[in-house]
Amino acid sequence: MATVLLAAAGNAVGSAIGGQILGLSAATIGQAAGAVAGSFIDQALLGQGSAAVDVGRARGLRLQSATEGAAMPICFGRMRLAGQVIWSTRFRETIRRTTEGGKGGGGGGGQEVREHSYSISLAVGLCEGTIDRVGRIWADGQEMDLTGVTY
Repeated sequence: MATVLLAAAGNAVGSAIGGQILGLSAATIGQAAGAVAGSFIDQALLGQGSAAVDVGRARGLRLQSATEGAAMPICFGRMRLAGQVIWSTRFRETIRRTTEGGKGGGGGGGQEVREHSYSISLAVGLCEGTIDRVGRIWADGQEMDLTGVTY
């Protein structure tokens, strides 16, 4: 915005001075000088472009507690259990970068989008003793698809 305003102001000042320098009118030179000064102000205020958009970035992490020495339940029959995390690896973050929008045909521009996904390997202890089978596993309020899950 400063580029447009200062270019117009430079044009007005150059017109008031009048005359020509090296074949260019003073109005044209004033407009160019105002546009250059305005672009510096715009870049200082607005930056060099827009920052990348982060999609799915974890800001915090909520895990069930895993306390060393905590009691493990003993189950008889069918029972609903939360389990205890007994082993885990560190979280692995995977970032997929894409560019959205901008000009088509290799014209450039656009907004960088970074999609974050996370994975972890862990072991959960359910109860003491042997288990005949695990009926269903729920995560985030939805039943998990157990195909491909080793347990």
